[in-house]
Amino acid sequence: MLAVFCAALSAREGRAQQAERAVPAPTDPAPASPDVSPVPGADLASELAALKQELERQRAQTSEQQRRLDAQQAELDALAAQAADAESAELAAIEESVAVEELAQPEPLRLYGFMDAGFSKMWVSREALVGAFLPTPSTTFVLGNVNLYLDARPTRDFRGLAEVRFTNLPHGEERAFATPMGGEYERVDLEGINVTSPDGRDRLIFGSTVLERAFVEWSGTPELHLRVGQWLTPFGIWNVDHGTPVLISLLQPDFQIRQIFPGRQVGIQALGELPVGGWSLGYRFYVSNGRLAGQFDIDDDKALGGRLVLERSASTRTAIGLSAYYGSFEDYERAITSFNPFRTERRITVARDELVVGTDLSIDAGAFRFRGEVVLGHRAYEEGKRLPVRAAGPNAWEADGYTFGGYILGAYQLPFWGLEPYLYLESNHRASVSGDTNLGYGPGLNVYFTPEVQWKTMFAVYHFLDLEGEALMHRGDPRLAIFTSRFVLAF
Repeated sequence: MLAVFCAALSAREGRAQQAERAVPAPTDPAPASPDVSPVPGADLASELAALKQELERQRAQTSEQQRRLDAQQAELDALAAQAADAESAELAAIEESVAVEELAQPEPLRLYGFMDAGFSKMWVSREALVGAFLPTPSTTFVLGNVNLYLDARPTRDFRGLAEVRFTNLPHGEERAFATPMGGEYERVDLEGINVTSPDGRDRLIFGSTVLERAFVEWSGTPELHLRVGQWLTPFGIWNVDHGTPVLISLLQPDFQIRQIFPGRQVGIQALGELPVGGWSLGYRFYVSNGRLAGQFDIDDDKALGGRLVLERSASTRTAIGLSAYYGSFEDYERAITSFNPFRTERRITVARDELVVGTDLSIDAGAFRFRGEVVLGHRAYEEGKRLPVRAAGPNAWEADGYTFGGYILGAYQLPFWGLEPYLYLESNHRASVSGDTNLGYGPGLNVYFTPEVQWKTMFAVYHFLDLEGEALMHRGDPRLAIFTSRFVLAF
């Protein structure tokens, strides 16, 4: 606009100069008369005012256009947001329909599992009774677990899970037996010739399989599942986690080895999760055959038990568990009382009641992991129906009493190389021929190459103490040191 104004002003001045040159100069001066022609300065001021008004008008018009453009852009943004929401809702609906279809037609069978192998070395003092039961104190390579899971889901609400462990055991196991001259050891030999091989001379070790668990599960709702079959007893951390890839420590606590809680049971189990504020409450209640000497329950006294876990998943994951078990254990021998007619009589030789309770705590706070458990058990035998203590001689029998144990474990994953060092401490009290208390402690190191591939190493020292002075075969302060390492693969 300013350029237009300047051009108009220059053109006006040019016309004025041309008009002055076109008028001839008077030869004689004329008498002076009043000047009645327009004043050039007045015209210029009025035109300037008009140009300013035009400029203001165009500015206002530009502002209005900008306002309309902003309104149109806001409308476009709103339409785009609505379109994005509609697209997200459509995608969510598609994903939900796909998930429902996958649940309606689940994968019929999945195979997965884990295996581990490594080496071990033990040092034992001469006073330690446990040295008599060790296969070897020398360094030896070891094949550990080879576990395969068969996970079948023929329909959306039903599942069958079987966990099978493959092992070469009991080949090479040393077993003690009594003779008139005293006790003797015998090694189990399962090596044989495979006569069905092409050359008929192939030598094999006939190992065995261990059925860790096998159950059918109905999973109608998250609040209620039902399991029927053989399942791992729901207690604590070790027995539930179960597999080498998910356990932190390689060495198990003594109460797990001694199975103060039975390791697995056959029966029916109800389980599920319920929301409790910002936490979730997991529960498991069961009725089972309890601890068995064989495959069948020989009385109608079923075992009862359960577990409650209060868990919160946040920046710090915390889980607090409480477990309990009550049941009876019986064993019998059968005798022939008559041949004609043929009759037998079943005589109960062992009968006891037992109650076990336990509590556990796990905390995951960033790179730090804490695990701890305490277990307390009590056994009461019927008089004259006690289990013998074979290592103590022919007239030694288990006594009534309490057994308790516990451990704490702290691990911290370093920010480099996948290293996770940890410290382990455990203590157990139980009556035995070699002492009443053992204490174990030591460091460990886990290396996580990937979540599926790990290398685990641990060193621990165990003391076997006789604090009450009632052990039959305790001498000095016997100790056992263990160094063990495993390469672990999950698949």
